[in-house]
Amino acid sequence: MKIRLFHALLILLLIPSIASCCQSELSSKWLQEFAPLQDNFSISDRFNQQQAAFDFNGDGLADSIYYTDVVGDISDLSSVHLVQPWPKMDDQKQGAKTAIVIIHCGSSLVEGSLSFVIHDKNDISVLDTSAMLQSEVIKKEMIAQLQEPELSARAKGDIVLIPTEAGIDSFIYWDGSSYQLYEVIDIP
Repeated sequence: MKIRLFHALLILLLIPSIASCCQSELSSKWLQEFAPLQDNFSISDRFNQQQAAFDFNGDGLADSIYYTDVVGDISDLSSVHLVQPWPKMDDQKQGAKTAIVIIHCGSSLVEGSLSFVIHDKNDISVLDTSAMLQSEVIKKEMIAQLQEPELSARAKGDIVLIPTEAGIDSFIYWDGSSYQLYEVIDIP
């Protein structure tokens, strides 16, 4: 009995150390993946960064997501695919100050992975609102609970929730060839 109690106590004491070690390894890998984009983006400290394994394109491989601040000119990004799914309004100059970066397959940009920047070309953007701080990834198996059959049918993998202050959420999803915007037609 004393031996079991000792083993249980030992395990409880070691769990934070093991978790910390795994988190450090994940953080290091995660930051290394993002390094080639640091001239144009910085990982935002406003968001709860989600350093978990996601599968946005449904290929079974781990993808990475970064909520970022735009710090450079992103009009001519050659190392990534720029996706701007929101319609452009007149007289917009800079676009959103926030962007979402998704890297497929969890490998670095240097290794030739597919990388996407999701950005709004409008100066006044849902990506820059305080509601966006509640953005999260919704796993593929949970999409059906949103009761949006069209979104369930279109999304090939996990999706990104884009919340709004009005309470009418939008979603970013991979359709098999690119990221698309799905906007719920609803009145809050």
